[in-house]
Amino acid sequence: GDVTVWESNTICRYLVDAYGGSSALKRGAPSKKAQADMWMEWFQNALYSNFIALFYQVVRLPPSQRNPAQPAEALNDVTNALGIFDAGLDGHTFINGHQLSLGDIPTGACLYRYFTMNIQRPPLANLEQYYTTLKSKQTYRKAVMIDYSSLRGSD
Repeated sequence: GDVTVWESNTICRYLVDAYGGSSALKRGAPSKKAQADMWMEWFQNALYSNFIALFYQVVRLPPSQRNPAQPAEALNDVTNALGIFDAGLDGHTFINGHQLSLGDIPTGACLYRYFTMNIQRPPLANLEQYYTTLKSKQTYRKAVMIDYSSLRGSD
C-alpha cells in the first residue's frame, strides 16, 4: 500500500496493529503495550549488537578473518543480557506472562541461531524452557528455524 516503514520492531508493531485482528499479539491495555515495547527496546539496546558481533565471529566471517578474543567477549555480553531475559521469564511461559506478545518476537527470533551456533552456552533454565516452547510451535519452526549454512564464512 502507501505505507513504508523500516526497523524490524516498527514493522512488527505495524503488522500487528494493521493485520493482527483479534490476535493474542494485539497489545491491548497501555500497560501491556509498554511491557512488550520494553522488551523490544531491551533487545535492540542490550542484546542485538552483542549477538551480531558473536554471530559474525562464530559464523559469518571466514576463519582466517576471525578475532580469537572477540567471540569470548561477545559471548560474555550476550550471556549477561540473556540472563536478564531469563530472569524476566521466571514463572512465565513467555516474557510478559503466559501468552506470546510482541515482546517475544525479537529475542525469540534470534534464539534459533543462539542455540545452534557452536558456542559454550551457560545454563539458563528459563531461557532453555522458553526456547523449547517456541520450537514446539509450527509457525516458529517454519518462519524462524531456517537453515543459515549459506551465511557461513569460509576461506
